[in-house]
Amino acid sequence: MKTTIISGADASFFDLLLQLVQSIRACPESGDVDLCILDVGLTPQQVSQLTPLVTRIVPAEWNLDFPARHRPDMCPSWYKAMYCRPFFPEYFPDYELIVWIDADAWLCNWEAMKLLLRGGEMNGFAIVPEVDRAYPHCFVPRQSVLNNLKNAYFAGFGPEAARFASMPVLNCGVFAMRRDVPYWGIWAEILSRALQQGVGPLIEQCALNVAVYNNQIPACFLPSWCNWNCAHSVPILDPRTRNLLVPLLPFEPISICHLVDCKRQSLNVTCNDGTFRHMPLTYEAVRLAELPAPTSR
Repeated sequence: MKTTIISGADASFFDLLLQLVQSIRACPESGDVDLCILDVGLTPQQVSQLTPLVTRIVPAEWNLDFPARHRPDMCPSWYKAMYCRPFFPEYFPDYELIVWIDADAWLCNWEAMKLLLRGGEMNGFAIVPEVDRAYPHCFVPRQSVLNNLKNAYFAGFGPEAARFASMPVLNCGVFAMRRDVPYWGIWAEILSRALQQGVGPLIEQCALNVAVYNNQIPACFLPSWCNWNCAHSVPILDPRTRNLLVPLLPFEPISICHLVDCKRQSLNVTCNDGTFRHMPLTYEAVRLAELPAPTSR
């Protein structure tokens, strides 16, 4: 099954996008998978730097018409990277299986890709719920998170959709979908209706969640280490192997590290040797750069 991994960014996210590409190409298994990029505002120099590393670079467009589309103050051009996701089969018609990974994520190893590819091929759609025993919000909901979700659902779907805020978030920053399933069109239709009411950085994710929770799109749910949300729980670092680990027994290796709100931050990262390091969790900081000196607790 011909497969592509897609990501995208504008100029301000180029450093993260480049590190994602590097992390994918560092995996020997990536040789059998094409890597395509959505350009939502890269500079010509950035495009030139990416070109030798990827298969194709395609400019993103507005695929839907909605009132805020012509209001850059409300709907910046980089929203294209989110709102065009249901239209990937049109952007990349040569592929039977499509995997999307946000630019602020990176591959620690290929294990998540194995499951994404298998789940996407077998079930048509595979995604990772933001649910894990190491995520505190699963036990004590954070009001700020709930309010953000409620506001996003309310903006696109009205007050009756607020109930979806209490459901596990299906994070569309990482997913796999087979080209031939009708789910793309269902997602696009729901997103189109939502964008007539409001815009925001979570609308396309909310539209996908609505489709799944209304039983319009059946999903294959993958474990959290396939899309680890660092904003929910900071992973543990093994400084010897430079692997990131789930911060609870049995300390499974994390396969895709999704920085989310931690992308521009240095964090106090606990190590499995009893020390900690103050550092970012980017691919460059974890795998390529010299690690900071350890500090004992």
